[in-house]
Amino acid sequence: FTVSWAVPEMFLFAPGTELWRAEKLEPHGFEPHSPVLKDGAGDHQTFEVTLERRANRHLRRVGEPRGSGPWVVQLYNDDTTPFPTVIFALRRVLDVNERTAFEYASLVHSAGIASVRYCRSEWGANRIAARIRAIARRDSFPLTVCVERRL
Repeated sequence: FTVSWAVPEMFLFAPGTELWRAEKLEPHGFEPHSPVLKDGAGDHQTFEVTLERRANRHLRRVGEPRGSGPWVVQLYNDDTTPFPTVIFALRRVLDVNERTAFEYASLVHSAGIASVRYCRSEWGANRIAARIRAIARRDSFPLTVCVERRL
């Protein structure tokens, strides 16, 4: 692990270069962390595109949404909410980059529904869902987000 300076008297641990290509970082002792969101929030590798898949033009989603736990935040497709609003809400609430937010929005658009975050507590999942809804409603769009317990 390497230590990077973030805030005075606060250090963030990031995986070393030998782990950058790892599909899952949790087995190596790296847990996603964010001072803003609870329950598995933080930056994490969500999508991985290998050179072979990129060369063959197969950009498929690998892995699962960040976080762990039995509660899942699901986003539903609708015909009125535009892509930029969905991408902005996902970037702001889930703390992901624009590419990952676009992948989620595309997945929701094509499949009709997508799981965007797993949480350890129902409270944390409801908080994330409420923040996504609030950003969409601020622009007067009826984005549907629900929380379910997975088995």
